[in-house]
Amino acid sequence: SKRKEYDAALSYFHKNLELEPKISIPTLTATNLGNIGNIYMGLSDFHNASSYFHQAIEIAEENNLKYPLAVNCVNLGSLYHMTDDLDQAEYFYNKAMSIQKEIGYILDQASCMKSLATVYLKQDKPVEALSMIKAALELAEPIDSKITCAEILLAEAEILFVLEKYDEQIDVLMNCLKTADENDYKYLKENTLKSLVKVLRRKGNYKEALDYFMMLNDLRIDMLNEQRTQAIMEIKAKIEFQKKEHEAEIYRLKNVDLEEKNQQITRQKELLEQAESELIEWNKKLESRVQDEIEKRQQQERIILQKSKMEALGRLAAGIAHEINQPLGMINLGIQNMFNKVRMNKLTPEYSKEREVYFRENIERIKRIIEHVRLFSRDSKADTIDLFNVKDVINSSLLLIEVQCGNHRISIKRDFDDTPVKILGNKYRFEQVLLNLLTNAKDALEEKADEEPKEIIIHTVCSDNSVIITVEDNGIGIPAGLSEKIFEPFFTTKDENKGTGLGLSICYGIVQEMGGRIYCQSEPNQFTKMIMEFEIGNKGAK
Repeated sequence: SKRKEYDAALSYFHKNLELEPKISIPTLTATNLGNIGNIYMGLSDFHNASSYFHQAIEIAEENNLKYPLAVNCVNLGSLYHMTDDLDQAEYFYNKAMSIQKEIGYILDQASCMKSLATVYLKQDKPVEALSMIKAALELAEPIDSKITCAEILLAEAEILFVLEKYDEQIDVLMNCLKTADENDYKYLKENTLKSLVKVLRRKGNYKEALDYFMMLNDLRIDMLNEQRTQAIMEIKAKIEFQKKEHEAEIYRLKNVDLEEKNQQITRQKELLEQAESELIEWNKKLESRVQDEIEKRQQQERIILQKSKMEALGRLAAGIAHEINQPLGMINLGIQNMFNKVRMNKLTPEYSKEREVYFRENIERIKRIIEHVRLFSRDSKADTIDLFNVKDVINSSLLLIEVQCGNHRISIKRDFDDTPVKILGNKYRFEQVLLNLLTNAKDALEEKADEEPKEIIIHTVCSDNSVIITVEDNGIGIPAGLSEKIFEPFFTTKDENKGTGLGLSICYGIVQEMGGRIYCQSEPNQFTKMIMEFEIGNKGAK
């Protein structure tokens, strides 16, 4: 596990080295080289460690980088110290100490002096070692770095042991132990207790040595427990890290899948855009064709409506002719009377005046009929929508059919609400609806026996918001089950020579166009009611 951590750190620092030529920061390069050297030293690969430390020193010297130079000199000193190349260790410690003194790094200088003292001790120079360690302590104490001072004291204790100054050593170790307890420096306390046990045994104080050994044992148990706890926490952290890495990998794979799907979506989008472009072009052509078809359909509807009007007029021609012939006959008779008065020399101004008024009234009646037929029969393409009086249109319709009904002994009864009612629409189309309904009622009554009474009743009933108009006859009625079909195009119960089946479908369309509704109530051999319902005023507009 530790090897993996070192390998990961090496990989990281080597990547930094690869990037450094691009940014060219000598301090960073020297630092990275020193870090790599320290990792190799931790792996006991002293050859590689030495190589990287020397490279770091070379760069630091070329660029006059004092601090990285001092650090890597200390690193090399430690490496040579570990490999017992004491002369080289002494050289690099001295070099580092000189630079540290120059740049004013007092604590680093004191630590370096402590390391140099241990080299002297290994070289069997305990006196020089003690002198160096005293000098190190003098540098460190004013700065009040407890851990540095304690480590120097611990090194001094080892030198005193070699010099067999046991009492002085014990005093130094007690100071170390106090500092370790006060600051919870466990590793310092462990080394101090080991030294105390060693010196007390040397002095023959076995009981006291045993007490300190028990303290050392308890400390080691505590430290072991802490290590175990730390190890457990590290394992948990690694498990959590691996879990997150696994989740990240799943997320990455999902992202890859999503990217592929996005690419597919992009391709589909491009195809859809192309299809949409083609569809828009096709729609433009289709709109043109649809518009042509709509215009053709509207033209056909106008033709059908016009044909329906002309058919209605054709069927009502006899009644219209009678309506015109009657005032013409009265005019003819009046003229003959005037001629007779002239021959008899009895024509007076008063009589002439009376005849003039009479002639004008009948001529106006003829003009009204002709004008009404002309307006009704014209093409409705340019007809306007307006408010019109329902009763006036009903009376105009009756003007064209009432005489024919009378000729067939059919009475027409008006049952109008007293309230004047106006609805919104085209009054000539509405009149066409009424004429169709009245003609159908007349045809139904003609099939009834002559001796039975024949009657058409027109009702108007008003409420606050609507008007209901009913055309009712007591004719043969509509066969059961056919009332729902009578508004379908080309459906008819009449003979071929009496109808095409378009009349009621046209009526349905006109009423719907005016915002109303039309429906039928009928009992065979009893009656038929055609009922129309419209909103009053502008509410019927569409």
